[in-house]
Amino acid sequence: MPNDVAIDDVTAFRRQLHTIPEPAGEEFETSKLIREKLVGLGITPFAPLIGTDVVADISGEAGPGPCVALRADIDALAIEEKTGLAYASRHKGFMHACGHDGHTAMLMGAAAELWRRRKEFGGTVRLIWQPGEEGKAMARQLVAAGVLERVPKPAMITALHGDVSLSVGSFGLRNGAIMASSAHFYITIKGKGGHSSRPHLAIDPILAAAEFVLKLRANFPLSNDQVVVTTCTIKGGEMSNVIPDEVKISGTCRTLSGEMERIVEMKFRALLEEFSAAYGTTYDLVYDAAYHVVLNDPSVTDISREVIRRAFGAGHLVELSRSSMGAEDFGSYLQYIPGVYVKVGVAPRNGELHNCYFDFNDASLPYGVRYLVEWSLAALKELA
Repeated sequence: MPNDVAIDDVTAFRRQLHTIPEPAGEEFETSKLIREKLVGLGITPFAPLIGTDVVADISGEAGPGPCVALRADIDALAIEEKTGLAYASRHKGFMHACGHDGHTAMLMGAAAELWRRRKEFGGTVRLIWQPGEEGKAMARQLVAAGVLERVPKPAMITALHGDVSLSVGSFGLRNGAIMASSAHFYITIKGKGGHSSRPHLAIDPILAAAEFVLKLRANFPLSNDQVVVTTCTIKGGEMSNVIPDEVKISGTCRTLSGEMERIVEMKFRALLEEFSAAYGTTYDLVYDAAYHVVLNDPSVTDISREVIRRAFGAGHLVELSRSSMGAEDFGSYLQYIPGVYVKVGVAPRNGELHNCYFDFNDASLPYGVRYLVEWSLAALKELA
């Protein structure tokens, strides 16, 4: 186990967070607890930028210098917890099923350690506890509100995310795309309703919707490991003998490059327009490119590699052979400053991510804390 980490405090904080999961943008109890912990350490957080965010700076006392940023996500998922843990969710219908309680606790542990060691470094470490990663991609709002513009402006950023495929003590890295973009689409296909005995007098939106879903699959086949287009909902009609006026479809388009994001959106819109003209339907489309590709900057990723080798040993570094087609809004920060997104091992653990039996593996906490601390010191030194 890594040294210099008050693991009992970090674990207790993580489990306390686990009892109070809150959905995206509504992390009121969570953010209040984070602020109280910071004040208890002697760190004064800034006023919120978008509501439930918590941001604070730790300035080193060894002189002026650059600024680097550490980010954790704080929201939970709308899943009913079934772990039976003593510290299980007290908020019915919500749980920390993606490990954000672990990420938040790791960043608090790093804050405590950096505050204790502030005489050892110059420059500033910005601590960012971000709301609304799940579904709402609120990194966009936080960046737009100026979290990276406040002086001193961060020049680099890193974040951790638990990975159930990696053993405790392991860190997964790769240059370039590590997580995919994800655009959420919401389509209303509008036809002309009618009686099921006279379908020729209607413009059937159910038939049109079914054909369009098949058209998407034909144009974006499953065998493509660079693009994944998935339809997740089809809703329309109420009665078995009535053709409805409209059908709603939703899903996601995922890619591994910014250029491919643009190409896929253009092709998607063109297909929908072509299809609508052919079937005589009209449509409304919301295409929300909420999650950008998470592109690890090679030079910043090299800092992480060296930190992991030095702090834990070369055997703890795992070079990931493939990008994940999952999405994360950390990519919004990387639109403005270089950074690195790192997978931290939490296996073995009961339950997969986004599962009602998942619980973050506390044994990984000291590894994450130490990584964040050592990366901060190394990045500040690299920039000085």
